[in-house]
Amino acid sequence: MAKSVTNTTQVAQLLFQRPSAFQQQQLITQAKLCLLDDLAATLGARQAPALNQLKAVYHAQDLQLPAIGAQPAVTPDHVALLNGFSAHYLDIDDTNADLRGHPSAVIFASLFALTDGSETLAQLLWAAVVGIEFAGQCGRLLNPQLAFQGIHTTGAIGTLAAAAAIANYKQLTLGQTQALLSLAATQATALEIEAGSDGKPLNAGYAARNAVTAYQHVQAGLTASLDPFDNQRGWFHAFAHADFDPQTFAKYWLQPGEILTPGMWYKSQPFCSAAMSGFDAAVALRSYGIDLAQCAHIQIDFPENADHALRFTNPQTGQEGKFSSEYVVWLALQYDQLPATAFSKQATSQAFQRASHLFQRTHNLRTLDPSTRPTAVTVTTKTGRSLTIRVDYPKGSPQNPLDQSDLFAKFKQQAGLTTIESVQAFWHRPNNQVTVADLAQCLTNLSDRSLFHETQVSQ
Repeated sequence: MAKSVTNTTQVAQLLFQRPSAFQQQQLITQAKLCLLDDLAATLGARQAPALNQLKAVYHAQDLQLPAIGAQPAVTPDHVALLNGFSAHYLDIDDTNADLRGHPSAVIFASLFALTDGSETLAQLLWAAVVGIEFAGQCGRLLNPQLAFQGIHTTGAIGTLAAAAAIANYKQLTLGQTQALLSLAATQATALEIEAGSDGKPLNAGYAARNAVTAYQHVQAGLTASLDPFDNQRGWFHAFAHADFDPQTFAKYWLQPGEILTPGMWYKSQPFCSAAMSGFDAAVALRSYGIDLAQCAHIQIDFPENADHALRFTNPQTGQEGKFSSEYVVWLALQYDQLPATAFSKQATSQAFQRASHLFQRTHNLRTLDPSTRPTAVTVTTKTGRSLTIRVDYPKGSPQNPLDQSDLFAKFKQQAGLTTIESVQAFWHRPNNQVTVADLAQCLTNLSDRSLFHETQVSQ
């Protein structure tokens, strides 16, 4: 008797489909930008005290991140957690509008933790394409409701997306893939209320760890329900109170690809992407000669619910300020270059607290394009002059992107390097002619092991 085709069977089959060679190349090209951005974000957090605190928990003080391949005395699930935490710690890692979260931090953290080094860069990048596709498609089905009910989609959907990427990377059977998705789904949750604390980057780390743990358990032969997306008792029903339609999922799969449309947001500043338009608007106002000393009132206008992630109107720490439009606009009006401690755990400055009464948040903007994140900042001066700047496509958004040269500059800055010629040379080598071990060696060579631990990978 033939086995029935379940919702999860159909999803598992999608993870191994390949579009045309031309489209694959388009998708992989974008995934390579995601990888470059992920490495920049990870290296930028390498000196964070919170990262050292977390490493101490797992006796991994000497481990340099991102860790690629098996590491001495650190298990792959812990490597994944540390990788994911560091990649998301600064909140300068990429985002996807459908996911309403950060896919690359979780996906690459998981893949790096499980690599043996022999896989080609092309294999790594294609697995990332699959994971980002899965993340965006789930987000398209479930958002904005999932985000509005208080779920941190990076952690929840990210767990499943990382599992999907692992299944492709390790070329699992359909049965193994279904079991992997099932064991990932039973762990897939995260709270958005963690924003403004170390809990938010921990959500990314937990998601990567949970996906890797699910893979380890499947490899050990443990069983799981093979239809975690069943509409009676499955993850979508139990967690998101939604039915899962595999036909709709398949219809949009890689059409043309989440990594292309709506595309990826790459950040130049370490704060929530929902605040990027307001920041750019405030920078423009400052270029017109507006400064805080002149301001009598500052209105920040959004479409309805567009500022949901910006939960702090009067943040008490710089870490909370990452999720405050008021704080981000204040910084842009106050400084030509943001202070190094702007988004640290230190208390927000007395200057900000004194200025906080100037701000008003409103929700009057209208937009017909759901891919935009418009914000209008209106300053009324003490002389009665009023000036408004509206930004729909902030720098770093898919419609106003950071290109490869921008991302190399970001990598150089975050890694604290004087030159990245060796990385640029590596980046231009064919993806199918270099391995993940070669990538690890390239990064290790940057500063004589100051960035990476000597990886124990197969050559």
